[in-house]
Amino acid sequence: MPELIVTRHAMDRYRERVEDVPDSEIFARLSARVFEIAAEFGARYVRMPQGQRAVIVDHKIVTVLPTDHSPGSLSPYRDYIYDAGGSDA
Repeated sequence: MPELIVTRHAMDRYRERVEDVPDSEIFARLSARVFEIAAEFGARYVRMPQGQRAVIVDHKIVTVLPTDHSPGSLSPYRDYIYDAGGSDA
């Protein structure tokens, strides 16, 4: 399996939406085995204990969604945005 990558954007969103801790701590938390297993299973989202969700695309944690993010907007039908490289075309 490919190595799990934690993006800078995900680390910034973690700091903003979860806890303001050093980069090394954020990286360690978002690199935990639970995220690796989720990526191996093809999960797109992992709900964290405080209610935020980490978003996984192609073995990369790309962002952390806030707790007030509407669960309805986590529809897999929106995944075409990621699959198309970020555009609606």
